[in-house]
Amino acid sequence: MLRITDILLAPPGPANPLSVGLTIGGQEPAPAGRPLVFWGDLEADVLDAPEAARLVDLIKPVLAQQPATSFRALAERVRRAITAPDAAPSAHLVLIAALEETLLAAVAHAQDLTPAALLAVEYGFVPGDRSPSLSLLLEISDYDATAERIDRMLALRPAGIGYRLTAGERVAEAIGENGEHLQRFVRELRQRADAIGSPFSIYLGLNGALGRLAGDPLRHIGKVLAHCVGLQNAAGTHQLILEEPFLLDDPLAQLANLHRLNDFLRLTPDSLKRSRPTLLVARAQPLPAELQMYADIAAAHALIFEPHTSSMESMLVGIKRCRAANIGSFLTLRAAESPRRATTIINMAWAAGAAGLLITYDGHNDGLLSLAARRLAELSTPFNLLGVEAG
Repeated sequence: MLRITDILLAPPGPANPLSVGLTIGGQEPAPAGRPLVFWGDLEADVLDAPEAARLVDLIKPVLAQQPATSFRALAERVRRAITAPDAAPSAHLVLIAALEETLLAAVAHAQDLTPAALLAVEYGFVPGDRSPSLSLLLEISDYDATAERIDRMLALRPAGIGYRLTAGERVAEAIGENGEHLQRFVRELRQRADAIGSPFSIYLGLNGALGRLAGDPLRHIGKVLAHCVGLQNAAGTHQLILEEPFLLDDPLAQLANLHRLNDFLRLTPDSLKRSRPTLLVARAQPLPAELQMYADIAAAHALIFEPHTSSMESMLVGIKRCRAANIGSFLTLRAAESPRRATTIINMAWAAGAAGLLITYDGHNDGLLSLAARRLAELSTPFNLLGVEAG
């Protein structure tokens, strides 16, 4: 039986952040008796080397000589150790994410599984839960979006384009008092996408913009609905996905109003003619009780999860709850992620049967979409569906 023997830190350099390593050994270790080493990446500029070393010292005793048989059990040990009173709160998620990455790779190797297959087994996701195809969407923020960049994104042939608003209180100036600027953007994007010829999704991260245009989305839900229908018309036959068209301070009011908007939207004459309904998406809530409310009320078609703000455990348990309520999930994949971290997020999305990956595009990361597509193709082969590590 392979057991954890040590935790390592690779020092940072001018061009690389910290990495954390995990060694396992025991029965039939690597050649020449050397332990096997698995690495995970820490996010740059969040955790310095001395603080990382201090936190690793907290974790070493709880992982020492533990068998590499259960990813979830070992990850739970890490979370309990690193959230002890003397651990730095700001460093929790960054180190937890890196150690989860190493533990996943180590246990998968010990169990002769791919990391994706191990997650599917340990969290109880079965092949029937999995979406027929995990859509890869490229997303750009409003301040980065130019016609040239949009055309460059389309040339990469993603399953859709995401557009995220960051205007804040200047929303009317950014998208028009009646949303006309945003509708024009969607219409022009549709025209560019028509040339692709395959089913295409337009994902709008609205950040509450339609609610701010309406003034009070509780009293004026009809105005929000009208904006949604206008965007629907602008999207033509393409799939339209609207993330958080309004934002309310009260979580229960947000849920109820989103549910109400969903009911109104699906019954409009324009919606009834569409082959694919417009989807409403909400951001996954950090607290299990709030996440469960979304699952119970089914106010949204899908929730979006951010791996850089959640532990793997909380995210996959949340997705599992959503799937039980027939609610889909999207995961974000930031341009800043290292290739190793990006692969871990892709594995999570595949294992959980997510509806899509929303990949941030910054004009310099053309290869990230290719990486995701290649990894998903590998995971979808019959060999890998069995869960055997292909190397």
